[in-house]
Amino acid sequence: MKKLAKNPTIFFYLILLFLTLLSSIPALGQTQTLTNEVKDAVRAEIEEQHKQEQKAFIEGECDTVVSFYSDEATRYLNGRPVTSREESREFCNKIPRPFSPKSARPKISDSYYVLSENVAYVVRTIDFEPAEDKSPAFKREVVTKVWSRTNYGWKIVHFHSSVHSISEE
Repeated sequence: MKKLAKNPTIFFYLILLFLTLLSSIPALGQTQTLTNEVKDAVRAEIEEQHKQEQKAFIEGECDTVVSFYSDEATRYLNGRPVTSREESREFCNKIPRPFSPKSARPKISDSYYVLSENVAYVVRTIDFEPAEDKSPAFKREVVTKVWSRTNYGWKIVHFHSSVHSISEE
């Protein structure tokens, strides 16, 4: 202890570390109180919001799609930032509709992750069939949406989409 008293910098950092650890104890307790019932309720809410947002996207209701996003949301398409709601609306409007016929529908899987009563995220994986019969490659799109409960309901606060060619060989 005498060495600590002689070196106030080390003593200061130890006190700071102790206070940081002490302040994190309530946060650790809060994450442990998320019951399965709460997780299931949040998941159901996010599934419904995701379903509504996807329906609007498929139907080309781009104003509705954009309304699901927080004003402060971050958006990335293939690593490129989308800087405004208007740019998101334009992107949505440029996508050709209707989508492919049922025989050529991509394989889609959604995974839902509940982080707290107010935050969850969805990872959607879309596998598109090869463009040519001879090609072993197909395209995979991965879309991640982070949802946060706000004063205005659930909103997407982060969006990222990337598409890559994947070879089955």
